[in-house]
Amino acid sequence: MKFNGGEKFRKIVASAALLGGGLFAGDEASAQRKAPSTTPVVTEKSASEFPERAVITSPTELAKALDRGVVIKERKQSEKQEKPETNTEKAQRISQLYSDAYKTYDKQIDWVGDNMRSPEYKRRMIEHEGMTEADHEKRKKLFATVKDTYSVEDDVSTSYKEHTLSEDQTFNKDFYAGVTGYTMPQTGEIHLSVSRYRKHADGVHEAKHSSTRNGALLSSYARNLYLRSFQPQRAFSADNLEYLKDPDERNARKGELEYDMERLGIKKYEEKFSGEHYNKLMEAKKKGLLSQGSVEFLDTTNPIYLDRILHTIAAAETTSDTTEDIA
Repeated sequence: MKFNGGEKFRKIVASAALLGGGLFAGDEASAQRKAPSTTPVVTEKSASEFPERAVITSPTELAKALDRGVVIKERKQSEKQEKPETNTEKAQRISQLYSDAYKTYDKQIDWVGDNMRSPEYKRRMIEHEGMTEADHEKRKKLFATVKDTYSVEDDVSTSYKEHTLSEDQTFNKDFYAGVTGYTMPQTGEIHLSVSRYRKHADGVHEAKHSSTRNGALLSSYARNLYLRSFQPQRAFSADNLEYLKDPDERNARKGELEYDMERLGIKKYEEKFSGEHYNKLMEAKKKGLLSQGSVEFLDTTNPIYLDRILHTIAAAETTSDTTEDIA
């Protein structure tokens, strides 16, 4: 279906509550940055436990749902309306929000894919990560479907919780509220938040998780270098330190940093990192121009390793166990 000047209207996974009872529940499921190992299906029982969930696949469906009394929860109202919106107007506004989010995330995921196909990415894989041209082709093929299968949701934490209740009973439930995006480790399917696309690089972050299947395919060289270079530059809680030290999380934030540098005109992916780049990067950080992930990467990395990390890690899978000396 076409919508908003020919733009494809993609699936909305929205939180909804029926006024006056009844059930309007979706039949699809999700999981997080450290997600279940299989793609679960929301059963009748799990759907009844979350009656506020709804999967909507067109603006027409959204308008009809609103007419039936479904209330779509929104995190922010961008501006006060002088007069009440009609359900049709609200449906169009929400649909436009999702359309804009998909455009932004498409661009971020494309950026990761373009770099993966670049000569510089291939060079890093072969020269530093002990990989082959065949590995490079396999990596590109594995990532090819990511853009076509990801979804944007308004309540990512509930989406994740729906899965972990049945798939991972021992998971720390207090973490649910902080989930803002996640990737299915076996399929690489990405789930992103509609409320974060304007100020964050979550599309890049989750695409990097997808490219390594949540770290399972991260090379030994990259893993060791990420661990060796981990050095907090400010105070973090013990839980956050453990989370941020994870090589796959470091790799995802390193991707955000590279994206931000190119977006801000500081450094292109294929350029060698220099002192001038570093100074411009620190200035951008001071001005608050970097994404949350980029800031966290800089705040947990020994600066003397930045050049090596940004020049040698393609961050992809390896068929060998080659480990270069990184001392």
